Amino acid sequence: MEQKKKIIIFTQFSSMADIIERELAIISPLKITGSVSGSKREEIVNLFNNDSSRCVLIMTEAGTYGLNLQVANVIIHYDLPWSISAITQRIGRAHRINQKNNVLVYHLIAKKTIDEYIKKVLYKKQKLANQLLGEQIGVKEIKEILTYGIQ
Repeated sequence: MEQKKKIIIFTQFSSMADIIERELAIISPLKITGSVSGSKREEIVNLFNNDSSRCVLIMTEAGTYGLNLQVANVIIHYDLPWSISAITQRIGRAHRINQKNNVLVYHLIAKKTIDEYIKKVLYKKQKLANQLLGEQIGVKEIKEILTYGIQ
């Protein structure tokens, strides 16, 4: 906040968005979830983009489509979706025409959690996609992806 960063925090769960909002209440974060109407959503985006005192925007997947948030320079993935495309879509909110800042992207991943497992699966899915485009992946990795690592 002291460095005047504009931060987007993504979570898949509206209940987690509520918790994050409550924990960050002292800085009055903005929040977009699926329950926010189109006109209210536009108002929140305008506040985030134009009001220097509104530095944090919390979003569920409801906020990943059709929003231009090129003032953001930090993205925090509180939890991970099962799709590399969804992560790319999240990051794409800040990478728009007229983006003048470098964007730092953080993934909050604790050891021995589902997010650690998701990160491994995403890596393997990306590796498989690269294989289809020219890089190699073995049968063992394909079986692990398809069986979720369960033997």
